[in-house]
Amino acid sequence: MYLLYIQTVDQCVNILSSSDDFELIQRNSVLTMEYTQMCQAAIFSLWNICCEFPLKQASLLKLTMTLCIDKLPSLIRRIVRVHLFAPSVHAKEQINLNLMKQAPNAVALEQCFDLLKCQHEAKARGEANVVWHGSKASSSEGDKIAPDKILTNEGNSLVEINGENKSCSEDRVDSSRSSPQKIIAVERSCNNLNPLKRKILLSSPELWSTAYNCFLLSSERCWMESCQIVRLGLARKSKCNEQEKENILLRSQYSSEEIKKNISQYAVDRTDELHSILSSVLAYLGTFHSKESSEREIDDKSKSKSSQKQTKQPIFAELLSPSARIRLCSCLERISITLKSSLRCVMGRLKLYQMTKTADDFAVDYNHIIFGDEALTESLSCLAAWLRQNPKASHSALNLTSEIKLWYDAEKMRSTNMNKSKDEHNSEDDPVLSRLPKLVFRSEELEAGLQKLYNIVTTENDDSKGKLSEPFLTALDKFIGEMLFDCKDRGKSEGSGGVLSYMLLRSINSFRPSRARNFATLDKPDEDSSSATGSISERNFARRKKRKWRDSALEHQLRKARRRMVRSRNSVVNEWLTLDEEHEKPRNSDAFVDLEDFLVEG
Repeated sequence: MYLLYIQTVDQCVNILSSSDDFELIQRNSVLTMEYTQMCQAAIFSLWNICCEFPLKQASLLKLTMTLCIDKLPSLIRRIVRVHLFAPSVHAKEQINLNLMKQAPNAVALEQCFDLLKCQHEAKARGEANVVWHGSKASSSEGDKIAPDKILTNEGNSLVEINGENKSCSEDRVDSSRSSPQKIIAVERSCNNLNPLKRKILLSSPELWSTAYNCFLLSSERCWMESCQIVRLGLARKSKCNEQEKENILLRSQYSSEEIKKNISQYAVDRTDELHSILSSVLAYLGTFHSKESSEREIDDKSKSKSSQKQTKQPIFAELLSPSARIRLCSCLERISITLKSSLRCVMGRLKLYQMTKTADDFAVDYNHIIFGDEALTESLSCLAAWLRQNPKASHSALNLTSEIKLWYDAEKMRSTNMNKSKDEHNSEDDPVLSRLPKLVFRSEELEAGLQKLYNIVTTENDDSKGKLSEPFLTALDKFIGEMLFDCKDRGKSEGSGGVLSYMLLRSINSFRPSRARNFATLDKPDEDSSSATGSISERNFARRKKRKWRDSALEHQLRKARRRMVRSRNSVVNEWLTLDEEHEKPRNSDAFVDLEDFLVEG
């Protein structure tokens, strides 16, 4: 019965998502609000089903979670984008359409991360039985949510406590001064206020692996939506720059202040969603007690190498299955590709709206241009999600290069250990190890793109064609400032870029310590060549090409060939000499030394 229900919902979502005619959504605001409310109610209902009933079949769990965290949120985002960036002249009123405050796939990834961490800690303590979310101890009847209390008429999540609608922050109490019954009641009210805080029931490691792959796939598709929007904008721009500029101006003429406000709110919500997904994905590339270990390494530099190897902790990605590691690598590749396309789009738009000699662009309202450009809005949301300050980490931004390099080092060490233990293992057959070098290269390209964008924003060229328009940068700073945590820091920036230049400079400075570390990831020249600053020959030696990486099996074969002493250019003679040394007496060891003199060519 449940299978029939979930298949029916899936077919309805597919029909609505595949239809290209959104005229009703553009013209009818009431219908648009009903669509978004139905999708949000369906997300909460499917989430509650996964929290109440342990789905023991992997196919049912995969279909349910795909609808809950992938298809329905994607449909909401599509409806909101169509209503905002393709407004119809027949729409008499504008409504506030907001995305979900929390990304369901990011919440699910955090729950899987907590469960993986608890499982590893339990195994480290020697505990055989690990408590999963599907056990009776992890679920209670008090966490149930009434269907009529999920959404109000405005689409907000509320809970009725003692006849009043109260928020979780208002009922938050001190655990040291309150009774256990009151604390439990407050926790239940917080869960009712936000249904996504409830834990999904996963009764076995197999279901956890299936759910984790499903969550990563939905996160990859979420970033892929932004990549498709940005690439479509780049394709239109490459065909005709002036025509695209005129189209943006035409769309911005009928953009009201209410639409601008809604677009700004969409950018903020989209940035929060992408940032939560990216931080949840990068959490799997961290080490156990990574913050404490890093501080210990900085303070205690006099420790020996043996003690550092003993205190080294594995990263979370090493605990995943091979299929999960491949899916994690694919998700990071999609994120890096999207960020690279976003950088290209922003730099292209900056060059498109450069100041001309006639100064006609100063008469244009650049606020209308920014709010009417869907590709630019999506690109800025992606970059702000990557570069915004992360409150959960010590660094100011999410450092992709450092985390990916640490994972690459761990995979290389694991492959080396497997080569030592098993002769049949070949590192070239490992799909993760073969894809990580390209991922490291892409992350380094992103840092180079940030530096290039910073140089474009802070340029001070005397030529009017090379200098960016000040009104355009001012409007851009105002738009970006709303998507960052530290909007108050805009006055601290230097140069003509304002908030944008300050954000780029802060991120570049935070990425420099990671590049200064000595990673054993890529083949680097020798220390003598890196410190060569004397003669011209030494400088040329420092600029030599990097040594190619050789397979361990090939290296072993070459070493074995070097140890073998070749006595003659004839292989037959060498074989006879070897047999003579093994089987004959020492006095007859030189029996065939002069055999080459009797051999005839041909």
